[in-house]
Amino acid sequence: MSERSVTPWIAFAFLAAACTIEPRFVDEREPGAAGGGANSGSGANSGSGANQPPSYTECETDCLHQIINGPGVSCKLCHSPQLQFSRLDLVSPSLGLRLLDVEAAHTDLPAGSFCPPGDKLINSGQPAESWLLKKLTGQQGDCGDSMPQGAPPLSAEQLACFVDYVGCVAHTNGATQTQAYPNPPGTGGTGMGAGGSGMGAGAMAPVAGGPSKASVCDGSTYALPPSQAYIDNFESDTRLAGWYSFADTAPFNQTPFERVMTGGAASTAWAGHVEASAVVPPLQKGFGAGFGFGLVDPALGHCIDLSAFDGISFWIQGHVEAQLELQIVSAQTQPADVSPSGDCPSMTSPCAFQHPSQLIKLTPGWQHVVIYLGKLQPPGSYVSSKVLGFNLITDGPAYEVWIDEVSFFKGQPPLGPVTPEL
Repeated sequence: MSERSVTPWIAFAFLAAACTIEPRFVDEREPGAAGGGANSGSGANSGSGANQPPSYTECETDCLHQIINGPGVSCKLCHSPQLQFSRLDLVSPSLGLRLLDVEAAHTDLPAGSFCPPGDKLINSGQPAESWLLKKLTGQQGDCGDSMPQGAPPLSAEQLACFVDYVGCVAHTNGATQTQAYPNPPGTGGTGMGAGGSGMGAGAMAPVAGGPSKASVCDGSTYALPPSQAYIDNFESDTRLAGWYSFADTAPFNQTPFERVMTGGAASTAWAGHVEASAVVPPLQKGFGAGFGFGLVDPALGHCIDLSAFDGISFWIQGHVEAQLELQIVSAQTQPADVSPSGDCPSMTSPCAFQHPSQLIKLTPGWQHVVIYLGKLQPPGSYVSSKVLGFNLITDGPAYEVWIDEVSFFKGQPPLGPVTPEL
């Protein structure tokens, strides 16, 4: 397993605030019988414990969501729960609460940067002095680059949208926000959306003064059943929101994880695809590049138990100028100061991001890869009941990968196309 002492949260979480396990693991065998997607799950913003939409949510306009999530400009490429450059996550719920009068972290900056202390992401007293606006308008001085990094500046309309949002949040004067973004199409799933089985968003809030836990998984683990072995075959976009990509490149040069119709594995039509170049490796204080899939549904638990499965199977092809490594993201090696949190004390701890792993050799044509979870390295590092997701990561300096027919398995791994009926 490679040493990755400087690595962001590349374990997944969610690429949209309302995405949970059910957008990825929705029962596709009987469309419509299990909620039918499209905001129809009984937990999607409609559980009996859900709070009424607070004032912050009124500030979140369609244009803001488009800037954050794309298409086109996409803040989430660097400021998602997975990456959190400068410790900034613009995707997860409670956005306004995490920005209002919160001091900017000023991390992940080029050498020679100078950042005076005290800048607030959104300044309630002086909205025009908010650090978000300074970075978007090139008024950051010697404190890093303007945003979006490596891309054209926002248009006048997009900038006006962000200015309106900052002003709106600044004038909420600290009102409480717990509501997530509205569910994207299809994420109602089986009725276990953000609210989940009658539990509204408010029911997921931590209980102050509760007993401390030895592990974030204690009392908060979902055992993935054999009926949910299927992960994705990319023949539809049902699970695309569960995939993510990340890269430390100079300059930024990476495609988002996408679904492409270029001839999938095992005579199928579609596959997943991602590529990046100019990747900065750990030896140069970077974190490489890669992609992965998110498993955790906070309505069901903080961790996933994969004890029902022997391994993971997928087809893969492509090229990489270094090794590609599969990592099973574990609570034991996930830092506590990233989101979702793990049991490793911090990102600077020796355990940080040292996930159980196995190296994969890419070939120009499709190859079937079968990985037995109990054989991950180092020996004994894999704990089936403390899983958060999986990554495929490389030190670069460039790579391009297609992946298809992804599934967990028990006993005999699938040899051909996989379907939700597995």
